[in-house]
Amino acid sequence: MRYKEIDIKSNTKEELNTEIMLEIALARSDKIELLKLNLACINEDTFVEANKLNGSLVKLLKKMKEDSRIQFFANSRSFELNTTESEFLINKYPEIFLNKEINNGGVYYIKL
Repeated sequence: MRYKEIDIKSNTKEELNTEIMLEIALARSDKIELLKLNLACINEDTFVEANKLNGSLVKLLKKMKEDSRIQFFANSRSFELNTTESEFLINKYPEIFLNKEINNGGVYYIKL
């Protein structure tokens, strides 16, 4: 299993889209199966901007899924709701999800 973790540092929607597409392309070329994206730490001053970036990221990932550029993605909400995607990830990659706190709101898992 090939796994990669990336800290996203973009501050605008355009930078975020570019950084995500670049990281996914690089991961695909390195034969990575699962990508973990960590958005920058959220504090009270940037809470509104962080929520906008989260929304932009979800929109981008949904579009990439529609275009078959990724298989699927899951975030902390997916794990709370026990979605099919989250269950698949837990069953397929137990070494990553066993005994780990998944409820961090700025974490996204992308299955390539």
